[in-house]
Amino acid sequence: MGLARYSREFARSGYTLLDNAFINEYLPHCPEKALKVYIYALFGLNSGSESFNSLEKMSSVLELSQEEIIKAFEQLEEMGLVEVVSSSPLDVKYLPVSEGKPRKIRPGKYSEFTKQVQTLLPDRMITLNEFNEYFNLIETYHIEPEALIMVIKYCTLLKGTNINYRYIVTVAKNWISRGIVTLAAAEQELCSYNRQAEEIKSVHKAMGYRGGADFNDTALYTKWREQYGFSVDTILYAARLLRQKKGNMEKLNLLLDEYYKNKKFSIKEIEDYNAEKQRYREAAFSVLKELGQYLPNVEPAIENYILPWMDKGYDEKTLRQIANYCFKVGIKSLEGMDKLIIRLHKLGLISLESINEYIEEQYHTEKTISEMLERAGINRQVNTYDRSNFRLWTVTWGLGEQLVLYAASCCRDYFNPLKNLHALLSYYKSNGIFSVEKAREVDVEAVLGGMKRKEQAMHSREYTREELNAMFTSVEDYEV
Repeated sequence: MGLARYSREFARSGYTLLDNAFINEYLPHCPEKALKVYIYALFGLNSGSESFNSLEKMSSVLELSQEEIIKAFEQLEEMGLVEVVSSSPLDVKYLPVSEGKPRKIRPGKYSEFTKQVQTLLPDRMITLNEFNEYFNLIETYHIEPEALIMVIKYCTLLKGTNINYRYIVTVAKNWISRGIVTLAAAEQELCSYNRQAEEIKSVHKAMGYRGGADFNDTALYTKWREQYGFSVDTILYAARLLRQKKGNMEKLNLLLDEYYKNKKFSIKEIEDYNAEKQRYREAAFSVLKELGQYLPNVEPAIENYILPWMDKGYDEKTLRQIANYCFKVGIKSLEGMDKLIIRLHKLGLISLESINEYIEEQYHTEKTISEMLERAGINRQVNTYDRSNFRLWTVTWGLGEQLVLYAASCCRDYFNPLKNLHALLSYYKSNGIFSVEKAREVDVEAVLGGMKRKEQAMHSREYTREELNAMFTSVEDYEV
């Protein structure tokens, strides 16, 4: 017996740690009984007590027969988690959990699979190392053997039967990353390739591309057709644009990405877009110049701002003038100008004439509100609250500007003149008074009688330094 051991209570209150690689790679696919056996035996090892670490105890606690436990350990051995040193008596060695570690394959488990693979690749003898790569894909990524057969068929269609196994593994991992791990999904992918193969060849021909087909071609073509929604004719048109530029599928993908982002789907839309590209560049330079900005590459500015603005109906001249207005009020970025254009567009202001008319109207309104504050005896700048009130009185209530100005003068001698102005204008509206002439007949004191008037303050004025010096000098002439 050792010097020390865990007590039963200590064993129950301690912890059994599971490797993260086990949880991530093995747990989702581990058979239920094997999972229970793996965790309980690990608990028994950590407890240090033989009473927990025995076949009889495990059978009793887990409610499994001893034969089921032995079979579970054999499954765990296939997964590379343990080594069954002996079955009778049972002797199991736990192994370090290694992510992606090749599994120990039971002889004969994939005999049918190996026969089909060799039939598909008759030009060479497949080595044990190559088969182990395929087995590792099946065991690690849980792709069905029949689905992997479809991967190999697909690769032979692309590259012929004398193909390197590393290419097959690369394609298989690409399919796995896209969730193609079952026979049904693999058959659908192969069917999609067979359907698209001739169309992809036509795309290569349109570009003048002489390279061989690649497994990425199908994925790209599927994206263009199904995700982006481009027609075959549009894809071929875009491909022909690259004929003089050593086109390939990657360059075509970048071009179609650009058309998709800019919502250009038909050949006519693309033709117009390409014809206007130079106009977009000129507009970008004009706007940036007015904002006082310089960008060595204007393409992002065109994509993110100029093109969306022009799609809203703004032409180069209008955009240049808006940029000029922005600069004058301290807006010197495309982001700031974009916020203004969003507001203008919501108001339906697109042409330069409508924008200028709106600016003049707003300037007139601002001057009127400023005069209103002045008449009410308030000395400050116009704020959002003032604009909101003025819009309420003139637009919503239908009171004229001159009536509002007259009422402001009437409230000058009252405390809180804006509050009293609101009350007086409300009285006008309720009593159908919409002209200054009618308003003059109203006894303001009667309407606002409950409001306190300001006490008459002594008149004050600003004096120059010379005037004050004269006053102080004259004071000094009097003797105390």
